[in-house]
Amino acid sequence: MIPRPQSHIVRSFDEALEQMDALLLAMVDGLVAQLDLIGPALLKSPWRINLDEIVAACQANRDLFQQVEGSCSRLIALKQPMADDLRRVITAINVANDMERMGDLLKNIGRRVQSLVRAPEGLGFAELYLAVVGIQGLIQKALSTRKAEWALQAWSQEEQVDAAYEAVLTHLTRRMGQSPDDVTNCTHLLLLAKDLERMADHAVLIADSVVRQLTGKNLKHPANDNAPTTERLLLP
Repeated sequence: MIPRPQSHIVRSFDEALEQMDALLLAMVDGLVAQLDLIGPALLKSPWRINLDEIVAACQANRDLFQQVEGSCSRLIALKQPMADDLRRVITAINVANDMERMGDLLKNIGRRVQSLVRAPEGLGFAELYLAVVGIQGLIQKALSTRKAEWALQAWSQEEQVDAAYEAVLTHLTRRMGQSPDDVTNCTHLLLLAKDLERMADHAVLIADSVVRQLTGKNLKHPANDNAPTTERLLLP
């Protein structure tokens, strides 16, 4: 359960914020489940994937995103939140947008797995996939507990994901040079790896949004930590 912030005089305001948080948690839980669906295809051989299940999960993720947008729009229009409440709503919009994009990337990954003619064994995909799963798990903890330390851990693991991605690129480049007939399969694998790496990028952006809301620290632009609160909210 998310620790309940200080309650407001109007109970409906608290209920609207709690509903918004619940939708965000449903989105991140759905993304973790989607990652579990593609795991066997990247970790085992023979690889199989239920694309219909992944597409359905992606649509559910998009539906939740629209619900978060609607919830935030109603909060701003009807409750006119200020200070911490406004930061909370803006963070929810940013986080939901990143998670919606992650769902699209997972759908792309599912389609690319179906196009493979050989499994990606021995190419470093297991390490890349597990690194992405790890960072997403930390984001799930950060959103469910509203504790900045989990988001900071997720932020710090970006280099681990980048290293795993570079290792995959090295393996694939070597394979394409050694086996010209395997270029098409390796191209699919290159794009698949890029989608996984982009998922981690969005997770890092979520970590930055969560830390900024809870602590006021700007992980992307540390020099702006001392800027006025309103200015910080408007920074990219």
